[in-house]
Amino acid sequence: MRKGTINIVVFLLVTIFATSCFAQLAEREIEHRLEMARKYLRERNYRMAELNAKKVLELSPGDLSAKEVITQVQKARNQVAAGMAGPMATNAEEDLLARWQSEETTSEERKEAGAKLSELYLDRAQNLMKRRGKVIEILLNLRKAKVLNPDNGWVHYELFKTFHKLKRLEECLPHAKRFLELVGFGVVATDVRRKLSEVQMEIGDHFVKESRWDRAAVHFREVLKLQPSEQVMEEAQKKLATALRTLFYHLHGKQQFAEAADYLDQLMALRPTDVEQRKVFDAEHYNKLRRFAAEVFWRAVLTMRERKKYDKALAFIARLLESGPSTVRRKEALALKDKIMEEQVVDEQVAPIDEGEEGAQGGVEPLSTLEGQN
Repeated sequence: MRKGTINIVVFLLVTIFATSCFAQLAEREIEHRLEMARKYLRERNYRMAELNAKKVLELSPGDLSAKEVITQVQKARNQVAAGMAGPMATNAEEDLLARWQSEETTSEERKEAGAKLSELYLDRAQNLMKRRGKVIEILLNLRKAKVLNPDNGWVHYELFKTFHKLKRLEECLPHAKRFLELVGFGVVATDVRRKLSEVQMEIGDHFVKESRWDRAAVHFREVLKLQPSEQVMEEAQKKLATALRTLFYHLHGKQQFAEAADYLDQLMALRPTDVEQRKVFDAEHYNKLRRFAAEVFWRAVLTMRERKKYDKALAFIARLLESGPSTVRRKEALALKDKIMEEQVVDEQVAPIDEGEEGAQGGVEPLSTLEGQN
């Protein structure tokens, strides 16, 4: 009984202490966000001012200071939209451009000016979007913003949205990827990742219709890297396997065994580790090529050895052994593996000597040339 009472008291104390700590952290966060919101408002960076003010309202609903910042932002944007703040905005833009272009400006000052200009052009582009302005003007402002600050994730986000809306799908890809590099978490990032998966699938399907299976495979593989939902992952894997299988048949028919082996290698890499899932995958994809595997990999090994691409040759031997070759072929592959490893060691020892000799010879020519010119 006594022990239970002590535990309850300890639990209550810990709860009270934790609640107090969380309250203090929340207060600090509110103060910091308010300070940042006011700072951005002074710098006419209305988007960041609004974002910080809204964060304050999430932590403290009804905060009067945050509401005041949002009101000021809305007024400023209305003035810009109505053309009332034109001269002021133009002067700020000209001053920042002068700082950014000046040779006397330090790298830090130039970077700061570029960041502020980037936000200015981003805000201008967003205002044009709200007013349904011309796409060419929106893109012009967004491209300026990107040049001035390539690390402004929200510029890439707007470029992604704009190109996606215009159905210029391949152009929107790098901007979505860059946005996810810069802003890799949050609701917006999750939405961009989902849309990017859809775009990659759509482009892949387009290349399938054109029988450009190599290009299609690239996009289906990119979908897998994004770790989409289980349903999308399964669909992308199936389409990628079909593309790889088709490419294998095409190159095998032309007796381009080394290239065919590369696609077969990629197909085998897709095989699930789970036994039951692997059976299903093999029945649909790999078993159709299994009878060609050992011979194709053997020919590819010989080609890679001849080209002195030893790592690739050894990787193909590993796949050959995995494909279930005959006893004779297995023995030949294991013996050849030892020879290739020996050749690789010898080449690695000789290479630095050859490079040094070439470097020494290469160093004489420019010197003699200069002497001749003098």
